[in-house]
Amino acid sequence: MRANSHRQSLKDLCHELDAIREAGVAVSDSEITPGTIGIAAPIFMEKKVVAGLSLIVRTEHCRLEPFRASVIDTAAQISRQLADVDGAWVARA
Repeated sequence: MRANSHRQSLKDLCHELDAIREAGVAVSDSEITPGTIGIAAPIFMEKKVVAGLSLIVRTEHCRLEPFRASVIDTAAQISRQLADVDGAWVARA
């Protein structure tokens, strides 16, 4: 799901967040830095998001799908590893 920096309303934001949750990944295209794509996926522990994994690449070097799949897979792997750590500790703000 590509992020949209031109939301019209809170309702639009909620729909966008639902689509990102469904896709399991958020993608932004030149939203912060022109010429870059950002791909991010959540890391879970005990069914709560505790971190995120993101990758920023220059658009001229990017075929989105392989990177998208890798970010999702790696975030899932980290989530599984956290689930296996007995007494895992996660920093909190």
